[in-house]
Amino acid sequence: MVRDGTVGLHTIWSSDEILLIARTCFAPSSEPNAYLIAAAPALLDALTKLANEAQGFLAMADRDIHGHTNFSVLQERIDRARQAIAQAEGR
Repeated sequence: MVRDGTVGLHTIWSSDEILLIARTCFAPSSEPNAYLIAAAPALLDALTKLANEAQGFLAMADRDIHGHTNFSVLQERIDRARQAIAQAEGR
């Protein structure tokens, strides 16, 4: 199925369609979850870009200037982001 100009093995739904499905299928008290589900594609895209740009920063930065602890913390955050991305992509 093709939606929003995206071709792939997975069905791609617009944010509005996801929100409508989530609102229909879940209890009214779970509306915040419906918004999260609707925002998931944009969040995944943003997280992917952020992880890539942060990794680029680490590649160019100087550990002696920016600190070894800062590098370690940022690398840990990047790794956790990449794990979440892989999980969201079904890998």
